[in-house]
Amino acid sequence: MTHKSNTNNPVDFPKPAGWRKREIDNLIAGAEQNSNDGEYNIGTEEGYEHICKQRSVALVIGLVGIDLADDWWNSPNKAFDGRTPAGMWIEDFRQVHNYLMHHSFVGGGS
Repeated sequence: MTHKSNTNNPVDFPKPAGWRKREIDNLIAGAEQNSNDGEYNIGTEEGYEHICKQRSVALVIGLVGIDLADDWWNSPNKAFDGRTPAGMWIEDFRQVHNYLMHHSFVGGGS
């Protein structure tokens, strides 16, 4: 991450420990805050899916990194019988969300 120093020169500072978890927590908190602002009602199916999608995007980034996240969503996955996670989301978003939640706790996925 490039920051400006007090001399206005770009400087690359190392990221502090735990930065990725904080980024993911902020994404999830932001999604939940937006849902409470009336954009989505968590009590509806649409609102629940929205929260699950925001959380799932953050989990994928945490599991495979931001550079590979799009590839993960758009590549065939054995867990979904060779379908892409994006395609499976349309059929049953809960299955993809549950898969990501499980693998985020056990430490990896396919």
